[in-house]
Amino acid sequence: MLLSILVVGFSGDARTQLQLARNQNEAAAAQAIADAGVTFAILGVFDPSPATQWRADGRQYVLRYGGGVLQVSLQDEGGKIDINVAPLPLLNNLFQTVGIPNAEQLARAVVAARPRRSPDDVGRSADVEATPAFAAVEELRRMPGMDKTSYDSVAPFVTVYSGSPRFDPMTAPRTVLLSLPDAQEDAVDHFMAQRATASTITADFAAVANHPDFAAAAPLRVFTVRSEAETATGARFVRAAVVTLLGPAETPYRILAWRSVVQGDGSSTNY
Repeated sequence: MLLSILVVGFSGDARTQLQLARNQNEAAAAQAIADAGVTFAILGVFDPSPATQWRADGRQYVLRYGGGVLQVSLQDEGGKIDINVAPLPLLNNLFQTVGIPNAEQLARAVVAARPRRSPDDVGRSADVEATPAFAAVEELRRMPGMDKTSYDSVAPFVTVYSGSPRFDPMTAPRTVLLSLPDAQEDAVDHFMAQRATASTITADFAAVANHPDFAAAAPLRVFTVRSEAETATGARFVRAAVVTLLGPAETPYRILAWRSVVQGDGSSTNY
């Protein structure tokens, strides 16, 4: 009797361990597929053919790879609003657009946090820049009045990587375009529909042409890749990577950030 109980217990433990091993293998497979999606994205950006070159305007590319499915999107950081240098009106408009209650107060606090040039800086080379107020978008969380809801609503549309007071309208998310002064939803939607198929030369800039201080086309320099993988058994993993292009050199790009994204079901938890 005792021997039978021990055998049953051992069998149960063995099945549990086997299932755990299978789950770990599937999770590892999902991660490997997601990581491959980042490579596909970088290769797509370097594709010399305009017809097949991947565009960093948030559109999604769906691929089958390694027995799983990949959903990959690229977002130009230049299409976002840089919290270190963007003008106050643009920041204020963005905060209002995403529904932050104390938008103007927060926008002024962000601008006030930026370092000011001292008299000793006069005559220095323009190449010598002060340390930016924000090294990462996550640092917005420390601003007084920036609660979790407000941060979550604005984080996808701001950056610390562009270094420009303007954003690129050819890659900007809809919310960023709506942050332009007097922006109209129908005009923005019309513009986005045109840019989806047009080049930077032929796209209709009617929705943004009157705001050169806030929006200007620029070459792709830094972009974020979001690569979501799902295996045949349903295991999922999401990789996010920030990539900077270095030009025609021995090393044409560099990874600035590499992290996993936490899902609602708890997968990809090593954020």
